[in-house]
Amino acid sequence: MLFNSTSTSTREHSTRSSVWSLPTCLLLFVCGVFFNTQSLARELPNLGDGSSAISLSEERQLGEIWLQKLRGGMPQVQDWYVQQYVRDLAFVLLPNSGLSYSSSGAGGFTEGRLNATEIKVIVVDSAALNAFAVPGGIVGVNAGLFLYAQSEEEFASVLAHELSHLSQRHFARRQENSRANAALSIASLVASIIVAATAGGQAGMAALAGSQAYSMNRVLAYSRDAEREADRFGLQTMIASGMDAHSMVYMFKRMSEASRFSNQVPEYLRTHPLTENRLSDMAAYAANAPRGVYKEQADYYFAQARARIVLASDNRAAFDFFEQNLKDARNLQAEGYRYGKVFAAIKTADKAIIKAQEDELKQLKKNYGFSVAVALLEAEWYAALDEKEKAVETLKSMIGRAPGNYPLLRTLSDIEYERRNYKAAIEPLEQLSKRHPDEPSLWYDLAELYGLVGNIQAVHMARAEYFLLNGRLKNADSQLQRALEKSSEYREKSLIQNKINEVQSMAQLHAKILGRPAELTDQP
Repeated sequence: MLFNSTSTSTREHSTRSSVWSLPTCLLLFVCGVFFNTQSLARELPNLGDGSSAISLSEERQLGEIWLQKLRGGMPQVQDWYVQQYVRDLAFVLLPNSGLSYSSSGAGGFTEGRLNATEIKVIVVDSAALNAFAVPGGIVGVNAGLFLYAQSEEEFASVLAHELSHLSQRHFARRQENSRANAALSIASLVASIIVAATAGGQAGMAALAGSQAYSMNRVLAYSRDAEREADRFGLQTMIASGMDAHSMVYMFKRMSEASRFSNQVPEYLRTHPLTENRLSDMAAYAANAPRGVYKEQADYYFAQARARIVLASDNRAAFDFFEQNLKDARNLQAEGYRYGKVFAAIKTADKAIIKAQEDELKQLKKNYGFSVAVALLEAEWYAALDEKEKAVETLKSMIGRAPGNYPLLRTLSDIEYERRNYKAAIEPLEQLSKRHPDEPSLWYDLAELYGLVGNIQAVHMARAEYFLLNGRLKNADSQLQRALEKSSEYREKSLIQNKINEVQSMAQLHAKILGRPAELTDQP
């Protein structure tokens, strides 16, 4: 069946690890551009621009391969609203992050600057607290961040920190900084990332330590300066976005306290070493900053509630959690618990419990009648009660107010699939595929739907897109060759051949970055 709009897909591999040790211990120092803020620059460690070590185009190529490996090996959250919420919040911060918005330059890059419109944001299906930034403009967070961040601004503080790693080109600078000790080759770095992604972080670190280029003392020393710089620029990004700089202090202090009173250090602190000096610097900077005018909305608490349930192993226990906490909650937090109570009831699949939440849903509609999150919840509530026609009507009504909305269209497709209206399920996904062509799950679902309506040519093309985005080049090429065999129109053949050429180019890139022969080979 199709991906459920709020749970792990039954159609894709979705093994969940209780703790995901991200390979970001290897990619802590990431790419970006020079941030033109003189007042801040005087206070920051001088790390150099690293431009001679690795170019922006090379960083983007490295990031593209890393993203393919992540897609193929790590489960992403399949709640469409949570995905879109994190992306939207990142794009609130981006205009003030120091990343360029110029459209000139090949591949989205201007000379010396990473284009903010090229940033990719992913949400990993893991309860572990972690976030990361990867060369080439990739920012990711574990869904577990929602369990720690008590407000939208606290959540945003972690995103702002990661965007600062990109804007300050920390990966390129680390490469330049370590040249005297024989800098890490990109091939050995990516090889270690792959090991970390498949065998765990410790194995990845062991692989990295085995390379001749590795120097732990140098890496750790540089890490401290890079983290301090990311703190300062992250704070500046928040302030420029109208947010309260103290939120970063609160968030990082809570993480520090969690590690102090527990035997387990949060994964984020393993990859982002936090010292008392860093906390003191943050607090001092925030003390002199304006409080901010950013007005928090209920959206964060709706997304937080959904993330909690996505990560829950027992939906009934999740329902009890929200029901209990709603009794004493106030303001936006109460709205989040109310939302979570209804959503958790839906996930129990117990129709008596679901039906009993009607008054809570009505209260949410009264307070947030034009909210995408509430319309989504109402549609899911109807669908869970087998009133799928009402669910579709609810979604279409809100899509009229928010055309092109990602979670609404994905959920509409899911429900039409459940109704066996396969052609109706295809249309929203085709619409989204034009705006989000780098979403593997879109192509996965489209391939299945095309098969159900007998469009075999489209099946091969959709599968090819899916395999290409996951770095499975041999599979992608095989699907394209089959599509080419079935094609009889010149224009269609030309388009397919162009895609085959794209796969061949990607194989060349893999060969260049990974140091392998340029062959279309996939891991089993």
